Amino acid sequence: MIVFGGLHATLNYTETINCCDCVLRGEGDELILQFTNAVRDKKA
Repeated sequence: MIVFGGLHATLNYTETINCCDCVLRGEGDELILQFTNAVRDKKA
């Protein structure tokens, strides 16, 4: 799974989603743990 986050991905998410599986809008380093836990628990 390819996940992008950060400023560029947030501002250009409609374009960025074409290059990855998921875009974390906002600061990716702050959201990645919640995201990985949700994927692990099959909530995402």
